[in-house]
This record gives sequence, C-alpha cells and structure tokens, in this order.
Amino acid sequence: MSPSSPIPSFPSLLDSPVIRKGNTVSDTSNAVLSLGRSPPLRSIPKVPFRVLDAPGMVANFYFDLIDWSAAGMVAVGLDTSVYLWKAYDGPPVVLCDLKPDIVSSVRWSQQSATTLAVGTSSGTFYIYDTIELKALRSFTSAHTTSIGALAWSGPTIATGSRDHYFRQWDLRERTSEPFRQRTHGKEVCGLKWSLEENSTMLASGGDDNKVCIWDFRGSEPAKPKRQEGLVYTFDEHKAAVKALAWDPHVSGRLASGGGNGDQYIRFWDVRTGENVDSVHTGSQILNLAWSVNSHELVSTHGFASKIPAAQNQVCVWSCPDLTMLASLSGHTDRVLYLAMGPTGETIVTASGDQSVRFWNIFPSKPPPLRKAGPSGLLDSIR
Repeated sequence: MSPSSPIPSFPSLLDSPVIRKGNTVSDTSNAVLSLGRSPPLRSIPKVPFRVLDAPGMVANFYFDLIDWSAAGMVAVGLDTSVYLWKAYDGPPVVLCDLKPDIVSSVRWSQQSATTLAVGTSSGTFYIYDTIELKALRSFTSAHTTSIGALAWSGPTIATGSRDHYFRQWDLRERTSEPFRQRTHGKEVCGLKWSLEENSTMLASGGDDNKVCIWDFRGSEPAKPKRQEGLVYTFDEHKAAVKALAWDPHVSGRLASGGGNGDQYIRFWDVRTGENVDSVHTGSQILNLAWSVNSHELVSTHGFASKIPAAQNQVCVWSCPDLTMLASLSGHTDRVLYLAMGPTGETIVTASGDQSVRFWNIFPSKPPPLRKAGPSGLLDSIR
C-alpha cells in the first residue's frame, strides 16, 4: 500500500430521494431527502483524510479484507498476502504470504489486540501473533472452499464459508475439529456476535437471502444438519445479506443490509422477531457499522440498478429517524470492505478500485457527566 491523492468527488446519493418504510418519517426529514440537503446537525467531511493505493485488492462481494484492531493496527488482505499498518504512521509490514492461496477474510480478536484470524479461498484459516509475525494455529480444510466471514466471541471463533456452513472453534482446545456447525441454504456471507462479552447470540446472513438469529446458551454440540439454537429466520430481504451490525445503543437491535436485488437496510428486534423499521437506499448494501459515540450508522454501497448517483457511496444515517446525514463519494468501484477505528470517530473503507480510504465521519466520545456534590456544585476539581 502506498499513499495517493484523493479521487475527486462523484455525484452524491443525496441527489436522489430515499424511500423509507416502517415508522413514519418526519416532514422535516422527508423535505431534506427530497431536496438533497442534509440537516444542519454537524459538519461531516466530504473527502477522506488519507488515501492509500492497494494493488492486489480482490473485488469479491463475499470476502472481508480489512479490519482495525483496538490497538490501532489495520490488517488488509491483498491477493495472497496480509499487510499490517499502524494507521497513522510507519510503512506497512507483511504479516504473511499464503501463496498460492488467496486471502479471503481477516478479523482481529477482541480479547487480544495482537491476535488476527486469516481465512483463505481454499477453506483454511490461521491464527496469527502479529507481534512475532507468526502463525499460532492453522486449521487446514476447516471448510471445503473459501472462508469469507470470521467472528470472534472470547476465545472462540466462528467461520462462514461458501460451502453453506458456519462452524465454531474453541482455540483453548488442542483439537482442530469444530465444536459446533450450522448451515444456510447457500453461502454464508456474514457473521456477527452480539455485543456482550463472550456472547452466545449470533446473527448470520446468507446468499439464500436470509438472516438467522442463533442463541447457543446451553446448546449442546450439534451433529451435521441439526439446527439447535435457531431462534428466528428473517426472509424479508430479496438478495444476499452480507452486512450485519448490532446496535450498541439499543439492546437486542440488529441492522441488516441486502444486496443488489434488495437494497434495503432493515432493523430487527431479536427479542420479539419484529422488523421494526427499514429504509431503501437505492443501491447494493455491502457493509454496516454503528457509531459507539452517537446513535448513527454508516453503510457502504455498490451497484445501483436505477439510481446511478447511489453507486459506490459511503452513507451516514442518524437513528432512529433514519435521516441521511451525509453521502460520501470517492471510490470508483464497489465499497466492499469497511472497518471502524478504535476511537469510534474514523472508518476505513477499501474497494475494487485498489484504494484504501480513511474518513472522519462520527463525533468524538462525549466527556463523562460530572457528578453533583451535596451542595449541588459540580464536583469537578480534584
């Protein structure tokens, strides 16, 4: 990866109205969407603050090739290699070259900011120590074909594959066998554990257009073709579901995004199984991520079948009213990959246009409230 100049902006998705389904949108929000102007809530920069060249970036809807650790390290899969880059300084470092295998997914552990999982197109995945730059474990033939989805929960990791299965592995065990597996009707496109530590609830999205909610609390290891733990199957999407994100501000709330034949972001209450809201974006949805600092959501987009201006955008939404705050242009191909920075203010996106872009889109974390003392005065001096 090497620095390059930002690409000039292209037409904004805000130039076209967005169709909202679900709860009623306020008259103000409708006027904003129709006129193509965002409300004067705050200023969001329209261009990335850093652009890197990324030769070898594979353009594959089912892959997941970028992630950002809690320690500020960005991992990027480029062709057969994984590169590490301290986001604000220094040159990239090659973690591994898995030639002839193609890197298909990367994901940092939440427990250890130096542990990275790497999935490949052959169905093997690796666990790397990124300080020592060496593989700690390798799981050969974990799947029969490419692993495009990885999701950590404490010391366990779930892997989703084109072979229709997702499997869960306990890295504390010496065995190379999964202790759990489940299946979709087609390729598993997305996996996200809910936000509790060592979560037992998993959302999975598939090329069968379904979102499944699983709760493995107390569930026994499953035999093939058994589906213990399945709580809900949502089939409202009309295209593959890769984009999944749990809301850190509303317990039990999940956002999901459909592919080119659907183009909806849908919001689910997994406690009741209800589709509580939805918005039509005008283009293929590739990724979703919530801000931890404010109740806002970012989506990245690809193909647009009817609204050319909606193509290849990065969009910021306020919630729960689903007002679009900004639509950011620059990528000239689908924005296939997205990761959130550790402070919650910055995202990084990557695309088949062979570029990696850093954007400041979310507000900083608000300062903690000061407690009032017995006299009612702010206890702010220590």
